[in-house]
Amino acid sequence: MRNHREPAQHLASSPGMYLTAYDIEAEHEAAIGSLSVAQRRAFERLTLAESRSWRDGDDVEAHLERMFAGEAAARSAIAANDS
Repeated sequence: MRNHREPAQHLASSPGMYLTAYDIEAEHEAAIGSLSVAQRRAFERLTLAESRSWRDGDDVEAHLERMFAGEAAARSAIAANDS
């Protein structure tokens, strides 16, 4: 019997077979897990910018620009302290 936590990609194209929420969750986790650290961070930034945009009505791009500036300042401060 198949573990309900394992991705069921082979079931998606099998007639009469149904996917569970656990199958979709496992597929999601596998996809996120396959991202590099930089890709995952970019995805997190975009998700946060979209969430903030929904909340306050500003453009996603405006939020991203502020996030980039804030992250650049934070990284620069860390680099300056390490020197």
